[in-house]
Formats: sequence, structure tokens, C-alpha cells
Amino acid sequence: MNSSVTARIAVCAVAVWVCTTAVYLADRSKLDAHDAIPARYLPYSILSEGDADLTEFRFLYRDGTPYYLQEREGRYHSTYPIGSAVVALPLYAGVRMVRGRLELQWAEALEKWAAAMLAAGSVLFVFLALASAGPLPLALAGACIYAFGTNTWAVTSQAQWQHTSSQLFVAAALWALVRAREQGWWAILAGALVSAAVACRPTNIAFAAAAAGYVAVVHRRRFALFLGAAAPCAMLVAWYNASTFGSLVGGYSGCLAVYTRGLSVGERLVNLAGLLASPSRGLWVYSPVLIAAVPSIIRAWRRGGDPLDRALVVAVLGHTAIVMQWRWWHGGVTFGPRLMNDVLPLLVWLAVPALARWWGAGGLRRCVCAAAILWSVGVQLLGVLRYDARWDLAVDPARNPSALWDVRRSQLIFALLDGAMETSPRTSPAHYRVSSDAAVSSAGFDRYVGYGMGVAEPWGRWGLGRESLVLVSFDDPGPWRMCVEAFAPSRGGVAGTQELTVLVDGRVVGIYTLPADGATTRIIVPLPPVRTDQSLAVSFRYRWWVQPARRGFGDARKLAVGFRNIRFERDTGTCVK
Repeated sequence: MNSSVTARIAVCAVAVWVCTTAVYLADRSKLDAHDAIPARYLPYSILSEGDADLTEFRFLYRDGTPYYLQEREGRYHSTYPIGSAVVALPLYAGVRMVRGRLELQWAEALEKWAAAMLAAGSVLFVFLALASAGPLPLALAGACIYAFGTNTWAVTSQAQWQHTSSQLFVAAALWALVRAREQGWWAILAGALVSAAVACRPTNIAFAAAAAGYVAVVHRRRFALFLGAAAPCAMLVAWYNASTFGSLVGGYSGCLAVYTRGLSVGERLVNLAGLLASPSRGLWVYSPVLIAAVPSIIRAWRRGGDPLDRALVVAVLGHTAIVMQWRWWHGGVTFGPRLMNDVLPLLVWLAVPALARWWGAGGLRRCVCAAAILWSVGVQLLGVLRYDARWDLAVDPARNPSALWDVRRSQLIFALLDGAMETSPRTSPAHYRVSSDAAVSSAGFDRYVGYGMGVAEPWGRWGLGRESLVLVSFDDPGPWRMCVEAFAPSRGGVAGTQELTVLVDGRVVGIYTLPADGATTRIIVPLPPVRTDQSLAVSFRYRWWVQPARRGFGDARKLAVGFRNIRFERDTGTCVK
């Protein structure tokens, strides 16, 4: 590669990083990902306290230890690897150096900047890998597909997930392995980068094993140096995990068995199908452009296939095999197939050759190729602009996995309609005790909804269809009463009162009439005593509903009753909201 080509690639690489960072930051909203909370505050702790725990941030655990923290000997540590926080340190340190201080109120903004810059860094390395193996225009096109046609945009760049630094190091290691084809010493650098990827995200062990196997076969004389370069980071992580959690697998030690044990072969195959084709989590649904990786996966194993491509295929399949063992293969509260994010650089590398062939063939193949790219970019744009976790909180896919296969009420359609639709019924809702975050207009109320309730809106939420179900439990047997403020929707000029029937555990406790003029009616419903280990099933039944948009897009929900407030009071009148 001559100097002029190298210069052009360098200039393009800088432009790619700057432009991608700018696009990622253009959306000023931030994805409030609880998994990323430790990485948001750890840089503060490292720079100000000189330690890697979050004990000083009492507001994180004052109401109990959340799942993303673990308490060890009176100190609170991140359940997740701290790689993303460590990689983001230069940004935080730079801000403190320039501003002379590091205010806690800047935490969310700094997290967004760090996530955008690191995600854009992974785009840069994907571009460099493609430019090292093919023409510059194709490398730019592939980098754009990776940046804006995969979850790198809608998820990775929005918060300090493990994936944020993981994708950075996976992409950098890919670049190093590509360069090692011409200059073998790059394989040594790849060892350090692969080790850093595993430190940031343990599921990258599949990529590490595949890369090690590739170097052992193709660059065998440098294999010992590859391992030597990987050793320092691996030893540091092992020391941190053992000293903090008493286990080499770190904070995951307590949950690996819980979330992987007891799955049948059939359940694992369903998880695999979901990772690829679920309407609300499928990789090929959210980024159909990546289907183009399949021909490369097949070609890699034919006679004369590229050894590096074979290694990358092993990495992708190994990673998928790991994720499909996980009960939470869907990634919890998130947009799209988040748990596949770590191998996105590898999938784009494998997809680009087929995309180039199909585009060059013209005709129908080019049309299909263009459609896949546009769909992928459109979905990511939808996620950036519309995703706010309402669908996940309303559906609760962890307890109702069948909702992930509901095509008509999928996450994408929910985002497209901005929540103006019915979500899938929660066939197995959790039972929570009423608390201060149970206001009907808050997302916290979703935990009590069984079915038939719309998502939270600023004024409250809609009861939908013929019946809504709410499940609650209390800290003491009561007696309790439920206070409801409700109104009937407009019927398009047709007068008529709404009849609201309230049932508790299947028994009718009251029938109420809501006036046709839309005025709010306050209803007090007595509740029977209940043991603290039991839940009450409160049902609301409606005589009619109205559907604002019966055809096409728009609010197609069946609006029956608007609930401005639902709260629970003891006999003393104390509000528990």
C-alpha cells in the first residue's frame, strides 16, 4: 500500500469518525439504560476516589441493592465488567482538566458523549479493516452500513453499555487481523485487542478463541507473542474479579446458573430462532442487510476459503451459541437484538462482499440490496427517534416471551405508531406491592398491568377493549380501598354514557356510569382484606369502546375508559399511590 493511498485512507478515517460522532450526538435524547448506570458513574469514582466501586453514590442503592450493583464487605461494585468506564476515562479526565472540576450533574451528558465517540471509533476500525482489503468506496459504504444500518446507532451509541467498548475492541482486533495478512506482527497487537474485548464483554470469549486458533494456524511463529500480548489485560481482569467477587467470572458468578440452567434443547432452538427472526428482537428483522453475511459464511468453508473468514464465522457462531443458552436472550429492556451487538463488526465484514456482488449485478438484485439497506437504516432511525422503553415495560418480555413473536403488536410497529396501539397481553405478569412509583401516568404502573391497559401518557392511560386487569399486593392486610378517576372517550359526536364494571378476584364490587360529556368521575372501590403473600386481581369491564383509526396507520387502539388516576388508600386515608 503506497503512501498516497495510505494518506487518503487516513483522511477518510478521520472524516468517518468525526461525521459519525456528529450524527450520533445529533439526537440529544439519551437512552436511559439501567445496565449502563455503573459505567456512567465509575469514571467519577476512579478519578475522585481512586477506586472502582460506587459506594459514595448512595442514591443508587438507598432503596435496596439494584441488580446492576453487588455489595461486598460494605462496598458496592458494578455487577458488570468495568471496561467501558475505564475506556471512557480520557474524556472525563479531559473535561475535569479543562473545566477544573467534574460535576455530577454532567454525568448523563458525559455518558452520551463517551458512548457516541467510542461507537464511532468502532465504525472507524470497521472502515480501516475494509479499506485494507478492498477499494475505498466499498469501505466507506460498508462503514456507513455498520454505523447506521445496525444497532450500533440505536443502542450502542446511546449509552455506556458493555457493547460500546466491546464493539470498539472487536472492530480494532478485526483490523489488526486483516493487516496481519501482509505484515505478521499485527497479529501481536490483535492479541492485546482481543483480550481487551473479552475484558469489556465476557461473551467475546468466542471471538478470542477463534482469533487465537487463526493465529496459531496462519501465524504460528507469532502465536506465543499473541498470547503474551493478551496476558496483561487478562491477568488484570482475573485479579479484579477474584479480589472483588471471589470468582474469576466476576459479578456474573451468581447469575450464570440462574439464567442458563434448566433450558431444554427445544427452548435453546427457540432462542436461536428469536435471535434471528423474532419480530421484536430478530437480527434479520432489524438489520436485514446482514443476511448478506450468509453467502460468505458458506463460502468460507468451501475448499480454498479464506482462513480469516473461517475464524470470523466461528466467532459469530460461537457467540450466537453462547447467547442462545441465556434465558434473557432478548436482552431485557432494549431496542432490537442487543445481545448480538458484539459481533456486528464481524457480520458487516462478512456481508460486504455479497452486497458488493449483488449491487454490481444490477436489476432485481440491486433493488433487493437497496431495499435491505434502506429498511435497516430506517429501523435504526426509528429506534433513535422513538424508542423509550414503553413497549418493553408494557409487555414485560422476560415473563411473557410470546410477545416477542407477536407480529401485529411488535416493538417496531409500536415505535412507528409512537405507542398508539394495543400491546400483547401479559399472560404471566409479575405481582408487585404498591409503592410510590405506582402512579397510573408513570411507567412504574406497568408492573401492575395484566392486560388491556395502554402505555403511560402525561395525563394517565387508556383502558382498552372490553376488559383491563391490574394485579396488586400490599404490605399489610388492610382493609384497603381503591380510588379511581376516570372518564369516557368521545364517540365521534355520538352521545352515550359508558358503563364501568369493577371486579375484585372475579367478584363484582361496583357498576359505575361515566357521563357522555367526558367529565372525570371519581370512584371509590372497597377492597377485601388480603394476606401479604397474596395478590388482588382488579378487573375493569367496559360496555363499549371506540377506535379512532380503523384503517391504515394512526391510533388503532380500542379506547374504552381514560384513567387519570388509580391509587390505593388505607382506611385512614393515607395515600400509597
